[in-house]
Amino acid sequence: MAAQNQVRWIIPSTANEWDTLAVAYGVTTRSLKSCKNLVSGSRVTREQYLLFRTLYPDPSTFFTPALYGLTADMQTARGMLTACPQFQAYLNAIPNHQWNDPQIGRFFNTLHHQWLVAAAGTPGCEAWPAVDEAMVNPPLIEFLNALSVLRTDQRRCWTLRHSVLRAQFYGRERSYVACTDGQLIDYPTQELKALVECKKSDRDSSSGRRTVMQEIAELVAWIKACPDPRAPASNHLRALISQDRTRLFISFLSYSPEWASYIKGGSIANAGLATYQTFGPWNTQDPADVLEFAVIALAIMLHS
Repeated sequence: MAAQNQVRWIIPSTANEWDTLAVAYGVTTRSLKSCKNLVSGSRVTREQYLLFRTLYPDPSTFFTPALYGLTADMQTARGMLTACPQFQAYLNAIPNHQWNDPQIGRFFNTLHHQWLVAAAGTPGCEAWPAVDEAMVNPPLIEFLNALSVLRTDQRRCWTLRHSVLRAQFYGRERSYVACTDGQLIDYPTQELKALVECKKSDRDSSSGRRTVMQEIAELVAWIKACPDPRAPASNHLRALISQDRTRLFISFLSYSPEWASYIKGGSIANAGLATYQTFGPWNTQDPADVLEFAVIALAIMLHS
């Protein structure tokens, strides 16, 4: 405990930062299956988080699709969105909230509900005095599903159903559960393809740390519960889409086969560190932001 008190807690963004914290918390040579205090994804402890062995660089608004194998998918997605009259009408309606425009079509609910989330608690919107997660979650899923219709085979769908993911490392006594706010499902295989997490308020320095720890806990639980079907030579990727009130984010967990083996219960000798990179924020009330978010989100849906 004395060593922990001498080190300021941060979400490590570099290997050196992780090493310093790992020494202070006594987890350098430990694994998740040795942790006797695993708690749920929304209440992750610092010790538990460090045992996820994951770095979190600063969020970025500059997305490089080649790093995530999405170059071709993003080109296709941008072309689809440019050619979609309903999506273009939706973008045009955002500044003035023109809900009566029939051209908006399937994006009507998204336009209306995202405005309510943005306006709640402001003068003129006294009927909605505050925002809760039940307000934020549906419009994000509605928007993602409106985009998914552009995928011609219709095999994937976003759902509001909460998935309970159990990460079991050494019997049920050394396990934890993480609950999602939604996910992208591949119907033929019933596989999860991406996760969703929503918060009722914007991230600040304190709540942002807790949100990141929770999101990574969900992704680790997903990987533990649903391991990758094959072990490519290159890194694996898992995606998570999130909304904090009016701000949208897309994040990718990138990890090596050795790290995946560690999560499955293997040796820490060559585990290395995973990287959780967040992109955003994009504002739901800014058409240019919504377009950039939509291109990446649709590319994730198109990616095989």
